[in-house]
Amino acid sequence: MGKLYLDNNNPKSAYDIFKHEFNTGDLILFSGKHSIISTTIRLWTKSHYTHIGMVIVNPILEEPDGSQKELRGIYLIESGGEPIQDADDKVYKFGVQIVPLEEVVETYDGSIFWRKLNISATTLTYNEIRIHLSKIYKYIKNKKYDLDLIDLLTIDLNIDIEEQVSTCIFFNWFRHDTQKQDKFVCSALVAFLYTKLNFLPSITQWTEVGPKYFSDENLDLKFENDVFLEDQQKIK
Repeated sequence: MGKLYLDNNNPKSAYDIFKHEFNTGDLILFSGKHSIISTTIRLWTKSHYTHIGMVIVNPILEEPDGSQKELRGIYLIESGGEPIQDADDKVYKFGVQIVPLEEVVETYDGSIFWRKLNISATTLTYNEIRIHLSKIYKYIKNKKYDLDLIDLLTIDLNIDIEEQVSTCIFFNWFRHDTQKQDKFVCSALVAFLYTKLNFLPSITQWTEVGPKYFSDENLDLKFENDVFLEDQQKIK
């Protein structure tokens, strides 16, 4: 479940301990208490984890005129709904957004865990990941949250098995799209980002990914290009 470094008299203490170690690409897992979506995900996936997002430090965002701006600080890129305005557009969103991580930790009703992305065995730098991620964000900005019931019902751990296509055109009409790019649940967004960052295979069926795929509940979690996630730590 993750180690606990938490002073009950100061609910921010664990976050304050770890925040200086956060880097772009790290994952933040959530275990919600009272949300309808959290409860549905917990019951269907039989998992403690109900939400997930990715850390991005000092994100680079594109302005309407094509110029770029840099947000200073530690942010969370996620698909969901927060009582916090999107840091880029200054509006409330239900879908893909970038929000200040510290505000998310402060307002979240539940437990929160951090998994550090370790790239020590690669030639990558966290700044290179940040630049690549910022380019990807330009494409997925303002994509809606995926409320498709079929997508929820097909959440699975077998996401890196190549999808089979029928030789019969009729049956292909009813195929489920396992790599949607027009809307995302939280875990699908993270899996999409990790796929585009070449940490997961290109055949990854990100639409079918649940939050627990990236958690300590998945003992078979493996990535490509020598990156890995360290043991998770509880920060709230």
